[in-house]
Amino acid sequence: MKLPLVNEAEVPRAKIVLYLLNPNHRSGKSKARFFSGHGYAIERWQELAGALRAHARGNEVVKRETTPLGVRPRPFGLAT
Repeated sequence: MKLPLVNEAEVPRAKIVLYLLNPNHRSGKSKARFFSGHGYAIERWQELAGALRAHARGNEVVKRETTPLGVRPRPFGLAT
């Protein structure tokens, strides 16, 4: 199953710059280490946004998680 509404997926600048690429964020610093180790940088945050969109478009959902906000599908490779 593909991610529903994948072509409408948004990847906000703040989510990437303030969280995913922020080495000082309490819970995001390990993610920042991972992504910066793969060549992503705050100055070029759009590259990571594009890669995340491409990943979602190109892969199947492998896990669904029920949360208080509803069912969350997780694309292949993000099933942690």
